[in-house]
Parts: sequence; C-alpha cells; structure tokens
Amino acid sequence: LKLFAEQMNDIRKRVNQSLKGWTGSKADPLPFDLSSIFTAAAWTKRFVDLGRPAMARSMAAGASSQVDLFSLVIDLDIIDLPFRPVPAQWLNQRAEFWAVRTNGATSQLIARAHNATNIAQEGIPGFAKRLENIGRFNNEVRSFRAARTETVAATNQGHLEAYREAEIPGKEWRTSRDPRVRPLQEGDDPRWDHVAADGQVVGLDDAFIVSGESLPAPGQGGSPGNVINCRCNVLPVFSI
Repeated sequence: LKLFAEQMNDIRKRVNQSLKGWTGSKADPLPFDLSSIFTAAAWTKRFVDLGRPAMARSMAAGASSQVDLFSLVIDLDIIDLPFRPVPAQWLNQRAEFWAVRTNGATSQLIARAHNATNIAQEGIPGFAKRLENIGRFNNEVRSFRAARTETVAATNQGHLEAYREAEIPGKEWRTSRDPRVRPLQEGDDPRWDHVAADGQVVGLDDAFIVSGESLPAPGQGGSPGNVINCRCNVLPVFSI
C-alpha cells in the first residue's frame, strides 16, 4: 500500500507540474506524455529496496516454521539466512522480477488512462478521475494480491532452504484443501489446476509439474494464472 500510494502521489505531482502555464481546453490532447509523468525503470529500484527486506522476513519466517514444526535438527541461523549466497541470490532475482513486473503493469494502466482520456476528450478532469480509479484498484486489489503472492513465494523458499540444510531429499506440493483452491470456485480458469497438484512429490531440487508448467514451489515461476494469489505450500518428504 505504501509503495503504490507513494507512486500515485508522484504521478499527480508530475501532472500538476506539466500543467503550469497550460491554457488548453478539454477537447485538447493532454499536455504531457506518459514518460514525463511515469517511468517504470525509475521506480524499479525503489520497489526492490522496500520489497526485498519484506521477502527476506517471509523467507526467514518460513524456514523457522519448518524447523519448529518438523523438529529439524539443524544449526540454522535464521537472521543470517537471507544473506547466504543461495538465498540472497533468490531474493535478489525475485525482488527484481516483482519490481519490473509490477511497474510494467502500472505503466500499462497509466498509458491506457492517458489514451482513453484523449480519445474521449475528457481533459484534465477526466484523467484525474482515471488516476483515482487506478489508485483505488491499487489499494483494493493489487497491493493485497502482490503481498499474498510474494509472501507465499518467499515463505516456501524458506521451507526449501530449511530442507536443504537438513538434507531432506524431497518435497510435496500441498494445497490449502478448501473450496478456494483453483479451479474449485465458479468462474475459475480450468487451465490452472492446483487440486490435481495436491500431494505431488518430487526431489528437493526438482520442479513440480503444475498445469503443464515447471514450478520450483508454490508462487514461483510459471504463468500469472498459476502463481498469483496461490496459497499452496511445500512440505518435506523424508524418504523418496
């Protein structure tokens, strides 16, 4: 929520700066282009800087939960975990992937709003209304969707790191086993079937095959429909 709010405030500020001295009417095209009010690349670092620590906390919590839940006899420094080479590399790549993908989507939303405003000749009031709608969508949908998806991905990575430290040979895909698992709800896209993946067992370093795609763990890799809002987990398999 904080990042999206900061971003929208910056966009509004840049729009206002672009309007200084402008005397056009509603029928005139907006006096600025997309690049002058929003640049996805410029926001990527900001998202990485704030997103990576949150992912690191989820990873550490995930590893700690598995140590406690399965009484894993390992000497795992939870605080140090995100700084180890393999976990750190995963965090860097995941944070970068998330930041680029998220800001790319924002760029598309702003571009569509800009184009639609000009086509409808709605002028500044119309564009402002469309920005409000984007802000509302960010608050009500995108922020929670991103938090859930990235938390699940990082938490499951923490599970895997604990299993690797404990030399556990395999992992199991486990759904939440409730009516919300895709595709049990009416309107769910039947292409994404996590019900069928429940109970699938593979080697620790192997990928699960879920809806025809290779996924290292729930929330990781694959198409958006296969990972966004996923609530599945990995469990340890002590003998395969």
